[in-house]
Amino acid sequence: MAPEKKKKKKKDIDIKDESDDIATVEVEEEAEEEPSDEDIPTEESLLEDELNPDDEIEDDLEAEEEDLTIPLDQIDDHGVVDDPVRMYLHEIGRVPLLSADDEKVLAKKMEAGKRIREIREGYIDTYGIAPTPIQLVLNMLIDLGKARETFYLFQEELGLEKTANFKKAITEPAIQQNLINEIDQTITQNIANKTGKSLAEVQQELINISLNIRLMPEELLIAIPEDATLENIEWLTHDKTFIDSVELKDAKLKTYLKNLELEAERAEKHLTEANLRLVVSVAKKHIGRGMPLLDLLQEGNIGLIRAVEKFDYHRGFKFSTYATWWIRQAITRAIADQARTIRIPVHMVETIHKLLSVSRQLSQEYGREPTPKEIGAEMELPPDKVREIIKVSQLPVSLEAPIGEEEDSHLGDFIEDQNIVPPPDAASRQLLKEQIGEVLSSLTHRERRVLQLRFGLEDGRSRTLEEVGKEFNVTRERIRQIEAKALRKLRHPSRSRKLKDYLE
Repeated sequence: MAPEKKKKKKKDIDIKDESDDIATVEVEEEAEEEPSDEDIPTEESLLEDELNPDDEIEDDLEAEEEDLTIPLDQIDDHGVVDDPVRMYLHEIGRVPLLSADDEKVLAKKMEAGKRIREIREGYIDTYGIAPTPIQLVLNMLIDLGKARETFYLFQEELGLEKTANFKKAITEPAIQQNLINEIDQTITQNIANKTGKSLAEVQQELINISLNIRLMPEELLIAIPEDATLENIEWLTHDKTFIDSVELKDAKLKTYLKNLELEAERAEKHLTEANLRLVVSVAKKHIGRGMPLLDLLQEGNIGLIRAVEKFDYHRGFKFSTYATWWIRQAITRAIADQARTIRIPVHMVETIHKLLSVSRQLSQEYGREPTPKEIGAEMELPPDKVREIIKVSQLPVSLEAPIGEEEDSHLGDFIEDQNIVPPPDAASRQLLKEQIGEVLSSLTHRERRVLQLRFGLEDGRSRTLEEVGKEFNVTRERIRQIEAKALRKLRHPSRSRKLKDYLE
């Protein structure tokens, strides 16, 4: 029994505040979903998304379509929307959603444009110059001739008689039905078994054969002799009479190829624009993780464009299933790279997500916050490593963060600077310096100088008796005597009482 569709209800998009609580919940929920490598998704992962009822991609898209409304308070007196987010949502809401058949039609147009680009790039790599329209379509014939063995096996799998005649082979109704419209995976597997090639290699060969037949201009097909075969079709591309007959239709071929590429570009644009609301659906689930909604949408759109470029309808998956993986991947990568002032590697972000998930699970079991040792036992990590991960996961705080309602002061104003001497100590040291200078002024020049050098009163570096003796050109013993005499003078009550208070 099909699940009941959710009741449609007009409402505005609910954009949450970026609070810490939301951030924690979202990080933990997404942690187990994100793949660790930015590889093309496997069929298993896509199939899991396709069959997982929790994703409800289509329901999300329908909900987004209803959410893309603009309340009256967002429109000024001139009828202009003053919120850029809602303006964007309103614009993308004008593009209708695509059905699976619509996606397939657009994908075929994109595939045709991609095939033409591949042939052109292959020609440039081989000859170093861009091909003319005639050279480009002749390359389609060459490719068909090279793939004839695979084509013969395809005929055999369909139960058809092996036909070498070129025109008869490519216009056979069974070929048109099974090769042009849809390629049976069982047939592909059987051909791979017979040829010893990989399944992907055979599938790509059949796709190229299909495209070369489908894209072959009518003018070229008419010019091909009736007795041409798959064996000599490559030789035919060097026949002057045949080439001259095709060159007469150069202008038509040029227009034909240009239109195919323009249609491919329009199809790519249409497929992208029709799925922008899918990006909104995915991006809303990542609000509160350190990036504004518009930035999330921007990164998600980059992932959507990548999905459009990589989409292969032959694999049998809906585009929304395939694109969701790329959009989510682009957004989570961007959050890992840009959300923090100090960037954390992606693998560490995933470890942090796992730690948060384990910590929440243990908190529910124990009814308290788990210790690093308990978390480490669950994650099979040493406690020191867990402490390191917890430390890395802490968000940095800006010293310029405003404090107070008026925001006239900053957090940095209230943090003690350990490198600066406290004002009372600085004043006390200044007074001590003045008192020492006054006491030393009562000594002779030589005595004062010896004490300054011995105790480093000027530059903070104490000298030895020998170093001071060299400066005065006297012996170490003489310097010791001068120092002892000067200290005795300083111990006199008339001088020492000025410094006694600083000894406490």
